[in-house]
Amino acid sequence: MKNGSSRFTPSEIVTLIYIFITTLLICFSWGKLDNAVTLLVTRIAIVAVIYTLNLTYKYYQNGFIWFVRNAGLIALTTYWYPETYYLGKCILPNLDHIFVAADQWLFGCQPSIEFSQIIPYAWFSELMNISYLSYFIMIMGTAFYFFFTNRIIAQKVAFVILNSFLIYYIIFIILPVMGPQFYFPYPENSIPESGIFRHLMIMVQEMGEQPTGAFPSSHVGICLINLMLLFKYARKRFYLLLPLAILLICSTVYIKAHYLIDVIAGFITAPIVYWFSLVCWKKFERSNTLIERIS
Repeated sequence: MKNGSSRFTPSEIVTLIYIFITTLLICFSWGKLDNAVTLLVTRIAIVAVIYTLNLTYKYYQNGFIWFVRNAGLIALTTYWYPETYYLGKCILPNLDHIFVAADQWLFGCQPSIEFSQIIPYAWFSELMNISYLSYFIMIMGTAFYFFFTNRIIAQKVAFVILNSFLIYYIIFIILPVMGPQFYFPYPENSIPESGIFRHLMIMVQEMGEQPTGAFPSSHVGICLINLMLLFKYARKRFYLLLPLAILLICSTVYIKAHYLIDVIAGFITAPIVYWFSLVCWKKFERSNTLIERIS
C-alpha cells in the first residue's frame, strides 16, 4: 500500500452505495415515514464516520482502523436490518399471507407451528435459542479469524459477507414479510419456555427486532455463505462450525422467525448472492480499489 492513500475500501464503497439507494427511497417516501428525519440524520452521521476513518487512516495506519473499515462495517448491519421494516412499508403491503399459503400448499401444514409442537421439550427449545443467537457471533468470529491469520483474505471475506447482507436487505425492503412470530397470533407464535437463552432471545428481540426480513432467510443465506468461505479458505473451521450451522438453520423455523419456504429460499439464493459478491470483488480488484495487507 502507498502511504497517504485515501481511497475507499470495497466494503466502504458498497456501504455508501446502500446508503445512497435507501436515502433516495426515504426522500421519495417522505410523507409515508414518521421517522424520515431520524433516518436521514443517522445516514449523515454514518457517512461522516466513514469519511473520518478514511482520513484518519491516511495519516495514522494501524490494524484496528483497518479492521473497522472492513469487517467493522458488518456490525453496522444490525442497524440496517430493522430499518428494512420502515422502508418496506413504503413499497408494498405485508405479504405474509402469500408465504403462509405457500407453506400450506407445499407441506400440507404450517411447519413453523408444527415444529415446536412436535418437539416441545425445554432442553431442545434452549438448544434452538442458543443456535439462533450464535448467528452473529459465528459471522464476526469468521471475520476475526481471518483478521489474525490472513488479512488479504480477511478483506475479501468481510466484503463478501457485508455485500451479501446488503443484498438481502434490499430484498427485504422490496418484499416485506414479517415471519411467523409476528404474523401468527398467540399461542401459535410461541415456543416452549426453557432457560436463560430463551430469556436472552426475548430481550434481544425486544431491543432490536422488527417485523421484517423473513423472506428469504438471511440467517440461512448468510450462514451458508459463511460456510462456503470457510470451506474455501479454512477447511478445518468449516467442519468445526458445520454442526452449529445445521442447528442454526433448524432454529429459524423452530423459534418461528421464518416459514419453511423462507429457509428453502435461503438455500437457493445463497450461492447466487455468493457468486454475485465474488464478481463485485473481482471488479474492485481490477479497478485498483484499496485492497491491501497491513503489516
